[in-house]
Amino acid sequence: MKKRVVIIKSGLIGMLILGTTFPIKWPIVHATERQQTEQQTPFIDSSVPLLADSTGSMNTGEKTDTQEGNADVISSETTESEVVTTTSNSETNQSNAADAAEKTQISVTAPSAETNVESTDSQPLAAESTKSIESFNYDLTVEYDPIKYKALVLDLPIPEKYAHQTLYQDPQLTEDFYVYKTDKVYMLVGLWYTSEVTGTNQLNISWTSFTGFTINYYGLTAVLEYTDANGNLLFTATYNIRFTNSHLTIKYVDETGMEIYPSQTINDSTNEPYDVSTSAFIPQIPGYILDTSQLPTNAKGVLPRGEVTVTYVYQKAPTDYTDLTVKDTTIYEQDTWIAADNFEQAISKEGKTLTYEEFIAEGGRVSGQVDTNKAATYKISYQLNHVSKEATILVKPRFTAIKVHDSSIYVGDDWAAEDNFDQAVDRDNNPVSFADVNVEGSVDTKKPGSYEVVYRYDGVASKAVITVKADQTKVTAHDSELYTGDNWKAKDNFDSATDRDGSSVDFGDITVTGTVDTTQAGKYEVIYSYHGVESKATITVKANQTAVKVHDSELYTGDNWTAKDNFDNATDRDGSSVDFGDITVTGIVDTTKVGEYEVIYSYHDLESKALITVKADQTTVKVHDSELYTGENWTAKDNFDSATDRDGKPVDFEDITVTGKADTTKAGEYEVTYIYRGVESKATITVKADETSLKVHDSTIKQGDEWLPETNFDSATDRDGKKVAFSEVEVNGTVNNNIVGQYTVSYHYGAVIAHAVITIQAKVSETPDETPTEVPEENRPESESPGTEFPETEASDPITEEPIKARPETETSETNDDEKNEKRPSEQSDNPSATGQTTPIKASKQSTVKQLPKTGETSSVLLSVTGILFLIGGLVLLYRKKSWRK
Repeated sequence: MKKRVVIIKSGLIGMLILGTTFPIKWPIVHATERQQTEQQTPFIDSSVPLLADSTGSMNTGEKTDTQEGNADVISSETTESEVVTTTSNSETNQSNAADAAEKTQISVTAPSAETNVESTDSQPLAAESTKSIESFNYDLTVEYDPIKYKALVLDLPIPEKYAHQTLYQDPQLTEDFYVYKTDKVYMLVGLWYTSEVTGTNQLNISWTSFTGFTINYYGLTAVLEYTDANGNLLFTATYNIRFTNSHLTIKYVDETGMEIYPSQTINDSTNEPYDVSTSAFIPQIPGYILDTSQLPTNAKGVLPRGEVTVTYVYQKAPTDYTDLTVKDTTIYEQDTWIAADNFEQAISKEGKTLTYEEFIAEGGRVSGQVDTNKAATYKISYQLNHVSKEATILVKPRFTAIKVHDSSIYVGDDWAAEDNFDQAVDRDNNPVSFADVNVEGSVDTKKPGSYEVVYRYDGVASKAVITVKADQTKVTAHDSELYTGDNWKAKDNFDSATDRDGSSVDFGDITVTGTVDTTQAGKYEVIYSYHGVESKATITVKANQTAVKVHDSELYTGDNWTAKDNFDNATDRDGSSVDFGDITVTGIVDTTKVGEYEVIYSYHDLESKALITVKADQTTVKVHDSELYTGENWTAKDNFDSATDRDGKPVDFEDITVTGKADTTKAGEYEVTYIYRGVESKATITVKADETSLKVHDSTIKQGDEWLPETNFDSATDRDGKKVAFSEVEVNGTVNNNIVGQYTVSYHYGAVIAHAVITIQAKVSETPDETPTEVPEENRPESESPGTEFPETEASDPITEEPIKARPETETSETNDDEKNEKRPSEQSDNPSATGQTTPIKASKQSTVKQLPKTGETSSVLLSVTGILFLIGGLVLLYRKKSWRK
């Protein structure tokens, strides 16, 4: 069972607090739904006075489970503009009305605004005031009057979200009902039941519930709670139900009581004031005039409960030609208006057409005023005799406006009045062309100053001030020189600019005419302009003689390289020489690695590239060590094998640099260095002592004795001092043992030559007269050889004091000095030495020697000996002479 709050004290049961003041006119109230979560307390409308306490008694009501006569009920949800209409049966006898209650028509209209139900601390609370639940508000207007003994049947709307659920609601007479929108509790008789609700909640209140009430009852407020089948409270709905129960009818009749004009009806609530004495309720009826002697006394008053009638009586009008014609007009604020403006014509009783002045003279009246300073609709009434006409004067807002602006111009500028005109509109806010505007004033653009110009249209004026200022516009630029290939921008030659006020101007606002072709030498003119002021700059493009010359090169791994190696020369823009120190070099060369390296030489954005190719260095020098013996010939080329240049090509020995040499006169090790382009190779030459020796001796044999070459051979050693067999010795020369004489035989081993003289002596003959056989010339000793040249004597040659060894000049011996000193005179005589210091004695060819005379043999021998001595001496002198000449 729901929890309820009883707000009626026991001492006041049965009494109704009555009394209120109704508004002048009842509005058509709409049903509104507002969902909220708040306390269930009805809104208290402070503008509605509370009802006064009732002095009447209250019958005890009884509980009913159902109500009769719910026929023809049409219901709707409480959305805007919805109407719920309940039709009722015709009214029956007032007696026994509780048993046969007739239905009264109920009209429910959805309003456009919501009404909130709120609580105040001083107001009694409905049930469960402290519980926060969902709440909905509805305002309803219905046609109902309790004293007509008709039941009040209402279809109360249910929130849409609950429209398809089965709900339960049990209105109680002892609570939850209030005087319309107040905090006064209203207890009805005989209303106590619980009903099942689906879609709408039909509230059926018997007219007997209002029995005994003496108040002008005009509505009630019901706060109803809705539960589900288990008694759980779902929401609360507050229904503000306003009664319409008074109806005023205005009738128009002639003297006989016959209606001559459609009646008007006003439906409102009891105690509402009304006034139907105005012209809106007293129409002019053609052919009739209002009988002012029979004006209704109830044209003003307060609406009673039920029906009331106000009647106006009209008389038949006599023939009267009076007529008025007026017109409605539209004017604008600040226009001039007079009553005659809306008057068109008037007709007198006699039928005469009247001017406005005649209309006034005939007693015509004009009532009403027009305020032309305020936009509004005004009614002016024109009356002549019994005829009244009303003219409507619409005073519209005057939109006429002129908008202009002040401006500043500069001396020499063009100016026209339209320059300062913005816009204009006429009275209806339509645009107005400048041609329709009047202009007063002028501007002298040749002289600085302030000038006022007035623009007028339709009585409206607007003023513009035009200030003529001195023009400080200035543009400054400069000439310049650059070179072909340089970058150039117009901004480069721009210095400054000022606007008309002398303020600085950005380059971006400058107009530039002309350009510079930096690819071609020449003079170019560029014009810098700002607001008609120009400045010219001449840009001279000179031929750029900048040049950087380099060359490609090849080098070999290990070579030294600097960037300057590939630089040839450079010139600046004017063709002047540029030092290498001013050149920017990009790139390096790694001479430790084979490859191609690009090096860039830059000067003033001009670049030149050199390609440096590092090739593998194939330079080689190959030599060998060697051994030789003292006395041998040696040249540096002996130990050279080969050499190649950096490209691997053969190199001649003549291109090799040799450092060091071998001294073949002394035994030892000698290091010789062979160099080609930095590459060195060393050879070691070992000079060993030459121990080659050859020993022979002279001999004398008798004519005819046997002689062999090995007879005169003693010994021989090779270079290393090892003994050499005679078979390895070469022997040159022959000995004819049959012919007396001296024979020289040469022995050869290696480079050593030894000579042996073999003397063939004649045997002592027993027959002195025997003439000896002559030695052949080819084997004859040189002393006996014909044609032998005898040298000069010592007395004839002063150089003969130095002893000279007789040695053959053409034959040499390479024996060492020790060996020479060790030879016996016999071994060395006639033997050429290795030094070649003696005149050689050629081996005589064997020849036949002439036989001397047998007589005087001793003299012959002496002569022979003497000849030999002279021969030897001559040879010695000859040799010395040759040596001296050398």
